[in-house]
Amino acid sequence: MGRGFISMKFKGFFLSSFLFGKSGFLSFAFIICSTVVYSQVDKILARAGDIVISETEFINRWELSPQVGREQSGPMTDSRKKLLYTLVSEKLLALHALENGLDTAWVFKRQMKSMEEILIRDQLFKAEIESKVKITPQMLLEARKRAESFVRVSFLHSVSADSLSALRVLAMAGTPFDSLLARRPEKAEQPEYLEVTYGMMEKDVENVIYTLTKGEISKPVKRENGFFIFLCRETGDYPPKTNEALKVFEKKLKDMVHIREADRYYIEFMKSFFAGKNLKTDGKLYQSLQSKLTTRIGYLFSKLETPKIDKPIGLPASEYQLIENEFGPDSLKMIFIKYGPYPVTLRDFLYDLQFRGFGVTSGKPAKIKSAFYSTVELMVRDAALNAEGYKRGYQLLPEVIQSLEIHKLSTLSEKVKGRVFSNVEVTDEEIRTEYQTKWLKSADSVVMNLNEIQVESMMTGQQILLDYQSGSSFLALADQFNENVVLRSQKHETGFFVASQRPSVGNELVLLEPGEVYGPVQRGSVVSLFKMIEKKKINAPKNKTEKPIDQVWTEVKAEIYERKYLKNLSTLTVQSAQKWGLEMNENALNSLPLTSVNMVGFQEMGFGGKIMAVPYTSEFTEWVKDWKKLNLATP
Repeated sequence: MGRGFISMKFKGFFLSSFLFGKSGFLSFAFIICSTVVYSQVDKILARAGDIVISETEFINRWELSPQVGREQSGPMTDSRKKLLYTLVSEKLLALHALENGLDTAWVFKRQMKSMEEILIRDQLFKAEIESKVKITPQMLLEARKRAESFVRVSFLHSVSADSLSALRVLAMAGTPFDSLLARRPEKAEQPEYLEVTYGMMEKDVENVIYTLTKGEISKPVKRENGFFIFLCRETGDYPPKTNEALKVFEKKLKDMVHIREADRYYIEFMKSFFAGKNLKTDGKLYQSLQSKLTTRIGYLFSKLETPKIDKPIGLPASEYQLIENEFGPDSLKMIFIKYGPYPVTLRDFLYDLQFRGFGVTSGKPAKIKSAFYSTVELMVRDAALNAEGYKRGYQLLPEVIQSLEIHKLSTLSEKVKGRVFSNVEVTDEEIRTEYQTKWLKSADSVVMNLNEIQVESMMTGQQILLDYQSGSSFLALADQFNENVVLRSQKHETGFFVASQRPSVGNELVLLEPGEVYGPVQRGSVVSLFKMIEKKKINAPKNKTEKPIDQVWTEVKAEIYERKYLKNLSTLTVQSAQKWGLEMNENALNSLPLTSVNMVGFQEMGFGGKIMAVPYTSEFTEWVKDWKKLNLATP
């Protein structure tokens, strides 16, 4: 008997949820729905080898990527230079990576392929949906009229339109609607009534509800989960808005009209595009992978202290590597998604599953299997959209090429940083010497105690900052995200220390006032966010520590690690600058039109997904002093 394939025909799966992002500001986090603009002709701020930093890239990185300690007024000259130096170091380290073949590793190539596919789907979305959306004054007028009013309804629900029609006949013949509702399960969902406002429901359903008059009962209306009839209880208008509220209202109104129009074209495209398509996954590979994921994720949940989970939990990279090892090289080469000339191998699929961050909120096998099926269905859909994008040649568009190149160089730079850090060695003798010569000298004049959250990913750090700025408690976020077990055991507190004990961040932290937050900031292999709890002056010189060396061994070692890491990274950057003939035009920075708003930008991509609008690179300027000492004059 031949291999079994699981067929996915997409009869309506994608038509129930419109995957299009809303634009707007969220506490210094900016969500954008269009690709970052790259200019064809641009002035060059820096050049090394065949890699350049253009004015447009600099402006995009400034406006959409946060810089710790950025000046908030005046010409911001120092902040401009710091970002340029940081971006230059990124390019120089990327050149080193390219020279040493880091771009030839399979994982890196697959990572770039996944990024390219996201960009291609976004271009397909723009061509088939976004470009067709036209908002007319009449649309806005009708939307405004509805948005200023409400309709209060009660409803009956059934999977059968005929049964609802019979109930409607009874109600119209005199049977009280409430007596019909009282005996039905949907009564629990509407103790009084449901207040319907503009944009709350699908447009077709909303059209029916807003045409009802008080006491009128609608005919059966089809929705995704069955049929409904609505009784209009009351209609009314909202009170007039203030001028400030009116501005926000108009912006949201325009966004909603735009989304609804795009939703219409989205549904039309998806129906047409997937009509008759029969995409398949290899049945045996599917069942085997599902079993491995279910077992491993179930085990993770069994080790949790609390069964209540707010955000999905997924497998770490090490577990995906173990799954790959279990399948073996021959199985990994097999086709998992079968789609004409664009098949997806099991290895590619596993990487993309990890890249998307597959996770669940329940360890129950049925829940894991259901979530896996939905994710596979979505990834099969994307495989077909990717194929269409490549067929149209969207991978050759300048904006796709330039965006991918910037992400490529940033990723290579981070890989070099990781290698430099992993090659740092600290001996026991160095730790003892550091303890004797520095930790027992006279102390700084201020001690401070902070909450600290440590994570591995800068993307996670940015999301934590966004959640905090949106109103989440710092300690609640620490409970959820902190990956440092020592900090967890100390209720996320660092304990009192002085600035010189943390040379990479101490001078910035000591400037914080209680309640203020600093970060996220890259510190070696971890990303940290800090919130000041308390700081106090020391009236007389004291020792930095009265603790014996064994109690501060880890802290002393970390300080040496960080110092060596920065020194080695600086040396490598300077060597690359010499080798590739670095040229910088710092004078051109002052004429660039930049804002003082410090924020992180996320880009909602067509057909789903969200990425950082531009890559984030943590500030690194230590190399500049060493480079300029070599009399390498900049033009």
